[in-house]
Amino acid sequence: MKILEEVSSKALIQYILTSKKGYKTISSENKKIDFVTTSDDGTKQYGIAVRYRNIPRSETRSRVFEDKDVREIKDACGTDLIPTIAFAVFDEETEKTYAIIGTIEQMEKLADEEENTREFFYNVIHGMQIKFGVGRETQKDLLKKLENHFDYTEIRTNKIDFLN
Repeated sequence: MKILEEVSSKALIQYILTSKKGYKTISSENKKIDFVTTSDDGTKQYGIAVRYRNIPRSETRSRVFEDKDVREIKDACGTDLIPTIAFAVFDEETEKTYAIIGTIEQMEKLADEEENTREFFYNVIHGMQIKFGVGRETQKDLLKKLENHFDYTEIRTNKIDFLN
């Protein structure tokens, strides 16, 4: 996978949720969320919105989740679903794909804990920013810190093309 697109990002997140986590996942009819996912014990239901980004070597390693987008996800989930964002990113520098999944409540708490998490997740003027590198370099220590707070999956792209 050289780049991510909407369909491949959703398929990746659905695979992680169903095959790796054992959650039941169905497509959502609401355009603001992509999946409704039920925890393996059946006690919680999540409204999951999938976002993705391809990061060329020349760009910074971060993404802002806009306030407007976050509000729309929360509204779409209502009181029945736990609003959640799944973020898939392909990093050209490391040739890895990262999938980061967290509830919006988790994200808002982390963004407000400026002292402990400011290095990788924080509030900006119009949203919350997730950061996994400094400038144009991916930082393993920032990825490790993200892994301690979010559901984190890392996929390495093999350089061998078996189809040719």
